[in-house]
Amino acid sequence: MSNISKYIISVSIFIAALPPSCFAQSIKKASDIKWAGIETGISELLLNPGYFRSMNTGQKFIFYNDGTFVLRDDLSYPNSWSYWPSSYFDSDKGEWDLSGTGVYYIKGDTIIANVYSAFHLFGIRIWDMMQKHRFKILCRNVIAFMDTRLIDKEITEPRPRNDTLFFESDYSLPPPRCRIKRFKWLWKNKLDWIKYKKSLKEKEQNRPFTFAPMEQE
Repeated sequence: MSNISKYIISVSIFIAALPPSCFAQSIKKASDIKWAGIETGISELLLNPGYFRSMNTGQKFIFYNDGTFVLRDDLSYPNSWSYWPSSYFDSDKGEWDLSGTGVYYIKGDTIIANVYSAFHLFGIRIWDMMQKHRFKILCRNVIAFMDTRLIDKEITEPRPRNDTLFFESDYSLPPPRCRIKRFKWLWKNKLDWIKYKKSLKEKEQNRPFTFAPMEQE
């Protein structure tokens, strides 16, 4: 057996032996915002369709009306989602990627959003972090980015962001489908999760056939 094979096996055994509380369980426990299968009413408070861009970092924040939250770095691509890297949005499946997506709710003039981060290592999905962001609505096209709390194995104190986000219109936004919505523990009601999974299956069956090179499993 080669040294590389031994290394891969050793790392796989190490990850498999880690207690669940190190990763997924601690994040699931802190996941206090769920999709509820209803609209949030965000369109009555903020302009749409489009996203809010950070003045400090250039990041883009999307608040869909069904509660879906998407956070993406601005890589100076043109103002069209067809130019975004495939690692952000899978145009074939019509879904946002797993990391950088989450769910939000509105409390008064404050938006609270949980956004998740996960990666795969040797076929094992590892939920490595959740970020809890707070935003204050200043007007329909401006919001303040207040603070961020990190949750991985521990929960950190809120870190002030002192950032302002300005609205930018974009009528080419993809629908609010994201891979993370496939997980039942992120739904408030099991029946709403089943309904969503059924809608994905119907869209998959009705999707026009397109040829693509076969990927290795």
